[in-house]
Amino acid sequence: MFENNDAKYPLSMHGTCFLARFEFRYYAITAKHCLSNFPYESVRIRITPGELEFLPLKILPLLSDNGWDFSDLAFFEIQHDRLSPAVLNSKNFLSLDNHIERVVDEDEILVVVGNPSELNTIDYENVDVYTQGFSPDGRYAGPAEDKFCSKIRFNNLSPLQDLDGLSGAPVLAFKEIEEKVYTNRFAGVLIRATRASGMGRFINSAVVIQALNHLSATLR
Repeated sequence: MFENNDAKYPLSMHGTCFLARFEFRYYAITAKHCLSNFPYESVRIRITPGELEFLPLKILPLLSDNGWDFSDLAFFEIQHDRLSPAVLNSKNFLSLDNHIERVVDEDEILVVVGNPSELNTIDYENVDVYTQGFSPDGRYAGPAEDKFCSKIRFNNLSPLQDLDGLSGAPVLAFKEIEEKVYTNRFAGVLIRATRASGMGRFINSAVVIQALNHLSATLR
């Protein structure tokens, strides 16, 4: 969400972000291109869905834009000392502390957890924000054309007419270890997808972890 300097349209929504915990710091992560039409200081991320109470954020340096897809990431540090332990320990934060990078197995199910634009609207008359998540699943479709990125082939996108708004969503890999019992891990960040192709592209998780390691070192 973005706060506008417009009394008639005070808020806008575009793209998806997710919250993560890494080495005792807390972050909001999204695709950098989702911010291209807005000043970074206008970003607003809610603590609780359905309530207009926002997380205290600190803008962090962006990755160098070298023209490669894997640089399409943006990070905001959440000022955790201004939040309650209940919020910090909630399931809203994806823990990346023990992440181990590995190639996605063919038997793993990939799931994108995002907020497509057509399901998320703002009633400007009453300043009500309506959000609904969407989690399409699919399979690993091999490495993408750009380095450090991969492809996902979705199984069923019929509930949506357009995938706009899913950029920045986390990609999770689920593996069945026994009947109806699954493990899951962080696989990357979606940066583009089209309904016509039934395909998406995501930045591999190793890039995200490397960036977080760099941020943790520089923020000490």
